[in-house]
Amino acid sequence: MLITILNKKVEDVIRRENKKLCNELDKHLNSMLLLASQTIDIRDTYTGFHSYNTAIYAALIAKQLGMNKKEIRKIFEAALLHDNSELQLLKAPVKIKTSPLNQGL
Repeated sequence: MLITILNKKVEDVIRRENKKLCNELDKHLNSMLLLASQTIDIRDTYTGFHSYNTAIYAALIAKQLGMNKKEIRKIFEAALLHDNSELQLLKAPVKIKTSPLNQGL
């Protein structure tokens, strides 16, 4: 009986901690998605906030269509990154080394 009570308390603590960790991961994911969309938008001041505004509109439309919170969030996240093909991480050409990597050390 005592072991059962202790197991239940331990499970409750683990469940609460897992929920906290999941919420924290969600916050970090949201930050990363916003950063990625801002990186895209900042390159073109004419269309600044375009990705974020698109995500807001998409989420509002999804809500009006009666989608649940999880679906609305996925729509918002997808809309944030809808222009990610415009993101060029590598602007300068890569220098190709033709000699062995350890040469000249």
